[in-house]
Amino acid sequence: MKSGHNVQARGFVRPVLGGMALVWLASGCGSAASEPESLGDLGQELHAGHGHRRHHPGGAQNGGNPAGSNNGPVCSNSALLNQDELFQQVNDDLARADAEDRPFQRYLTIANRVGELGCGAGLDGERAALTKALNSVSIDARPRQPVPIDVDQELFRIDLRDYQWDRAIVVDGVRFSDAWEALIAQSPYALEYSGDDADDAKADTGTAVPLLFSNALVAAVARAPLYYALLDIPADADDFLRDDLGIDVASGETARAGFSAEAQGGDASFLAQRFELQVRAGVAWQISEFGDLFNDPLGSADGEREIVFSLPNGLQGHILADANGRLRSSSNVLIDALESDGRAHIATSFFRSRASGVQLEDEVRDFVRNNPRNFGAAERAAIRAAFPRQRELQQLLDGDNAIFSRSLELIGLDINSSPEPVSQSFADFDADVDLETAAGDLLVSPQELSDNIDLLDPVLSVLAGGGKVDRDDFNALYAKSACILTTVLENQVDPAVCDPLFR
Repeated sequence: MKSGHNVQARGFVRPVLGGMALVWLASGCGSAASEPESLGDLGQELHAGHGHRRHHPGGAQNGGNPAGSNNGPVCSNSALLNQDELFQQVNDDLARADAEDRPFQRYLTIANRVGELGCGAGLDGERAALTKALNSVSIDARPRQPVPIDVDQELFRIDLRDYQWDRAIVVDGVRFSDAWEALIAQSPYALEYSGDDADDAKADTGTAVPLLFSNALVAAVARAPLYYALLDIPADADDFLRDDLGIDVASGETARAGFSAEAQGGDASFLAQRFELQVRAGVAWQISEFGDLFNDPLGSADGEREIVFSLPNGLQGHILADANGRLRSSSNVLIDALESDGRAHIATSFFRSRASGVQLEDEVRDFVRNNPRNFGAAERAAIRAAFPRQRELQQLLDGDNAIFSRSLELIGLDINSSPEPVSQSFADFDADVDLETAAGDLLVSPQELSDNIDLLDPVLSVLAGGGKVDRDDFNALYAKSACILTTVLENQVDPAVCDPLFR
């Protein structure tokens, strides 16, 4: 294991297809180096005779406030970390860990957000998003905080075992040895690096990608199918309710509420049913489209449904299923105006809409009271028993939401915080990419990226003029851009990643 390598000033290279040589265009150095034969020959050419960049040493293993505490540090230095510095800090931390723990250590950084949000407390939203996202896809009974390993709290360590991420999972029919491997398979930002520090970190942790951007993790885990896989939710929601939560939907409900709301294609009616979990403490609410609700409020819902349930750690899990119980990733009924297609999506839309827990106002009881002739005496009595008064319903909801609130408090989060951190981080990540965002994700300054934009794919050239690039387009070009911009570092994107991109 090595640490403390010298970090060199940046130069940049232009790849020329067809086996031609590469030309070094150094930013601010005023001269051109000799032409290396290939992308892999750049190291000695570019590292000769340049000053050192700032080295940012790792802090104490358990130093600083935990992620999600909403009390970020006063940053010691706002200079941008690069891949060399991050891997050095990772290795410093791994050197302090017991050998048997290292295979379970993984690292997440918010350093890519410093340029836009500033350092210190300006990054608290990203810290909160990381903490909440991790615990929202955990099946462990204890809520856990990622551990900051640097004084500025821009780099965090997690242990896969804390979230039961050390188990094998299956995503879209593909089996992965653990949840982290499934995660990095989903993210275009999960690049393998090679170099002394990167190689040491890979060897110690046993993964090709021990380090990832925090918001890239949030973007991946907050969407199906990975979200469902991390929570071990099977393809049939009814199987999950029965087998995993111990719920008998036909006879186990403890309360009902009915209401109308705006939906795709116009207003729709919904039936909410409350159940207490039989396998552990907690509750579940099933909220289903119900076309004939006000004529038959005691009937069974017949449409698409949302399920909100208590996770083992007390946070909320979310399911979207069709009338037959088959899982869905997006809704044909529920609206989310903040999504590009206007539809609610698993699980980002529900992180936002259920940020303060489940909130409902029943309309059925008043409807029955105002239309007594529509129902017989026995039916009215059964409806009153099934649909509690609003005051009683609110007491149930307050008790249910207290479970969620207490669990959030244990990891330093507030149920009433606004905006909701996971959905906000996802929305920021999903937005079109400008120069500052692109520079952050490439761990260079905006000026460096602008000065060298002609080295990258022409699609990105609009960034230098103040334009934006669609996030999906940037994702597609990210690996190739990182291959170019890390050639001057000691830890570069691995040739196995880069070489196919330049053939």
